[in-house]
Amino acid sequence: MKKPTMLYASPFWPVKSGISNYSSHLLQALKKYFTITLLTDGYGPEDERCKEFPVIRYKKGEVYEGQDVILYNIGNQPDYHSYMLDAMENNPGYIILHDFSLYYLTVGVAQRNDRVFSEIYKHAGIDGIQLVKDSLREKPEWDLLLHKALADKLPMNRGVLESAKGILVHSHYAERCIREMGVQTDICCVNHLMTDMPVGNMSPAKIKKTAKEKWDIPEDAFVLVAAGFIGTTKQNVLTCKAVGIYNASHKNKIYYLMAGDGPDADPYLDTYIKKTGFLPDDLYTAAIRRADVIMNLRYPTNGETSGTMIQGMQLGKPCVTTAIGWFDELPDDAVIKLSPAITAEELAARLDRLDMKALGKMGARAREYIRREYDPDKIARQIKAFLTGR
Repeated sequence: MKKPTMLYASPFWPVKSGISNYSSHLLQALKKYFTITLLTDGYGPEDERCKEFPVIRYKKGEVYEGQDVILYNIGNQPDYHSYMLDAMENNPGYIILHDFSLYYLTVGVAQRNDRVFSEIYKHAGIDGIQLVKDSLREKPEWDLLLHKALADKLPMNRGVLESAKGILVHSHYAERCIREMGVQTDICCVNHLMTDMPVGNMSPAKIKKTAKEKWDIPEDAFVLVAAGFIGTTKQNVLTCKAVGIYNASHKNKIYYLMAGDGPDADPYLDTYIKKTGFLPDDLYTAAIRRADVIMNLRYPTNGETSGTMIQGMQLGKPCVTTAIGWFDELPDDAVIKLSPAITAEELAARLDRLDMKALGKMGARAREYIRREYDPDKIARQIKAFLTGR
């Protein structure tokens, strides 16, 4: 039987996005069921896994006929996804909604077109305008992308959701949020997916040696690792404060390695709290594998999932997260869940009570859960069934 055709829109490497990595892996599973053409924002993908697919470089106003399915990967970054908003006007299709809130995407595009307040009013009415006014009083900065507290209060996603032929989400939390908006479009909840980790030839001893050479972490140290962009909602500062409190009263210090980039935690960097900046794949994997515990706190949530947390779990690493959104849907025996209201003092106390034997068992359960429920081919079959009805 001839496979249906698909036009697949997404950021791809060299765009430094978690969705780029997601798409590289999902395409390898979807190609069993679809003949795929990529739609990019004017560039050719550099990932070898994507080079087998023909590429269309998007031009404003173009219409793409003859495709059985068009699938857009919608994320919350205006630099990576704005072309999709334009493409969807003339080429409606299905969407994978990676973040429930599209505040940064919608506001970023609106600011470029000098219509940000009319866009906010269209999505949220006078109440939305009042939220912006209140935020501007507290922080007189006219770039609304810097008003981080607005992202979960103003999701700015109705236009995208109502124009979609169908919506794929990664959590029941996101599905509930859409239903509560009154959107009538068909929704399918499918898990994110497990991605390959470039393990290479690095033994545990080599990994510890690498961490010592690259980041000055002693080979016998207990290490917390947070992977990915360092931002306000990732609660990196909370962990920094907790580590500082713990280390002030303990002879054996905890090291906290932030494997990523972003300025939020810079004032807390010291001998025990470190930031790597953006890492190539081999060092990124080495950082995760060096972790005794993965820290992946979130508050507030914008309805996102975490590819970096899935990677940590599939490596059997015990993970600490926040009981909110998708993170709260993970099995209670596979991750440690903390209250969104936890303080730095309370987190320091939890770190003091960590039981390594129990953590090892938790990591094993996490690895099995991810391999069972986040298998790429399983996800691709679910997506195919939703898109084609069979």
